[in-house]
Amino acid sequence: SAFGEGIDIPDIRHVVLYHMPFFDVEFNQMSGRAGRDGKDAWVHLLYGRADVSINEGILAEMTPSREVMAQIYRRMRSLQAEQPGQMVTLLASELARLASDDARIVSPQAARCGLSVFTELGLIESTRSFSGGFEVHGFRVREGAPKVELTDSVRYQEGLDEMDGFKRFCEWAMMCDMAGLACRMIHPITPDDEGQGR
Repeated sequence: SAFGEGIDIPDIRHVVLYHMPFFDVEFNQMSGRAGRDGKDAWVHLLYGRADVSINEGILAEMTPSREVMAQIYRRMRSLQAEQPGQMVTLLASELARLASDDARIVSPQAARCGLSVFTELGLIESTRSFSGGFEVHGFRVREGAPKVELTDSVRYQEGLDEMDGFKRFCEWAMMCDMAGLACRMIHPITPDDEGQGR
């Protein structure tokens, strides 16, 4: 990705985008490495519908649904009830315990999101440290915390915005014809009237 964002080698004749980028800016940056000397160059797009599902899955892990977040919070409260008033500690490898029950098991990445968002919202206190070479996460549920919405969290709202941005980019990337793709690659991204890149 660092190469795609700024390396300026003028005589690159071919750029291969293997797998779908997440956003239009990333798409432009990567494809924009080709032909910087003004000579003919080619951008090979190697992505399809299966890549959409992969990216959606990655984004969903980083910003889980409300249902998963509720499950993580309920599990935190349950673990806290077993250790009232104490800091509950889990190794990074055990983070999936925060959201595992008979109904659904989620990834440690989703659990990390829960820790981050619930800390930001003031629902828990959390710590992260290293002990014996292992990453250790701790949390304490704050009793009597006021009711909040997930979207009150900047971190969570940014994740939702990223999902929405990918959806818009994906619709364009999968439906655009060759002329539209070429136009996007040749012309720089400039702000339009709504402040969106085009």
